[in-house]
Amino acid sequence: MRVSAAFFVAAQAQDLFLAAPEAIPMTLDRTTDEMVGATGKAVNLTLLDSSTGAACLDGSQYGFYFVKSTTGSKKWTISIQGGGWCYDEEDCLGRASTRLGSSKFWVDKPSTCGCMNTVDDGLDADCNCIFMPYGDGASFSGYREDPWPVPGKPGSVLHFRGIRNLDATLQFAKANLGLADATEMVVTGSSAGGLSTFLHADRVADFMGEKVRTTAAPVVGFFLDHDDYSHDNNTYTDEMAYVYKMQNLTVGALKQECLDTFGDKPHYCF
Repeated sequence: MRVSAAFFVAAQAQDLFLAAPEAIPMTLDRTTDEMVGATGKAVNLTLLDSSTGAACLDGSQYGFYFVKSTTGSKKWTISIQGGGWCYDEEDCLGRASTRLGSSKFWVDKPSTCGCMNTVDDGLDADCNCIFMPYGDGASFSGYREDPWPVPGKPGSVLHFRGIRNLDATLQFAKANLGLADATEMVVTGSSAGGLSTFLHADRVADFMGEKVRTTAAPVVGFFLDHDDYSHDNNTYTDEMAYVYKMQNLTVGALKQECLDTFGDKPHYCF
């Protein structure tokens, strides 16, 4: 299934739904981790059982925040956190000891979630909303069943489970939170979360089924393939090539049509 898309060029830019800039509710304050302008009350983290295969970089349980509709709405938003990427094992090991790689930093910190569903010419004030913290370093795209060793760091390992974090969250919500009754789904996120939106909106749409209207609303998330100012090998494209191999992005997270087009350069699809 293919989804419709609306594009946002900046975190507070005017969107194609004609909502006022100040109405966009899903910007993350990097200094406090709080969702700025988000709707709904702050809720506690829901941790997924380790048997689901979901995990953060450090091996801690993955979890998400669910803000339930107060009006019985069957509209849903999934809001995916951004926060860049980790480009090699050492980078990911450092990230594993931060809020972008471990749920240890989320457990005692409630969060809200911002609806991106629309009503008339603006955003709906109420929906069922899942905020997905970022814990894998590859836009929810990699998967390795076994822990991955860090070169030069004996005993240090990483857990690459990004795509399982997404799938397990959807499966839990369908089984326990009422997602099975949804009539509408919006997938959104900013920066690395915007890339997650581009990459996984069709996957979410397939999970939701043809009877559910699924829309992608990426905020930024599209990154250019070009040299940096020094014209060396430390470019976004080169770094993503290593991420593709390190985190094993061959697990179905990327679109097959793209992989067929760029057969010898599959990282272009990431």
